Amino acid sequence: PPDILKLPHVQSSLYSQNISRVFWIHCNTKRSPFHHPKLRRALSLALNRSQIAKKVFLQQIPQISPLPPPYTDDQGDLDGSPSLAKKLFLEALEELGFSACTFPPITMTHSNLSFEAPLIRELKEQWREVLGLDLIGRPLAWSDFSSALEQGDFELGGLFRRDLFHHPLFY
Repeated sequence: PPDILKLPHVQSSLYSQNISRVFWIHCNTKRSPFHHPKLRRALSLALNRSQIAKKVFLQQIPQISPLPPPYTDDQGDLDGSPSLAKKLFLEALEELGFSACTFPPITMTHSNLSFEAPLIRELKEQWREVLGLDLIGRPLAWSDFSSALEQGDFELGGLFRRDLFHHPLFY
């Protein structure tokens, strides 16, 4: 468990090796309101990836690109842009016919692996703080989660990808 790995006496005896892995947030653009590009951009800009890596993951390197660092130079602003996120979100709300009060909670479908729960909590906290959004986690067993993604039965879908073959085509 990540909490045990953070203990100083455990840290001193750990050996680790870097791997390339990313956590992707898939937006179902066939579902409203996720078809709206300003909303999707606001969600992305509202995230402080440096804070996520520090609070949730052990010895992870935050990134912007959907490709791991060995395959991209695009690192962008890892701390997000809360002011631009708010601006785009308000524009998206107006264009979609919502107000901040009427915008519904969003649901993130993810696997029920224990290490994903802290990430979902941090995403929820950041989106609530920056955009005033409520995020509901929808943990599913791996087979149900995989089926939900394939069938488009999700609003947001969170998924870890690991570079098993050390080649960008894997992603």
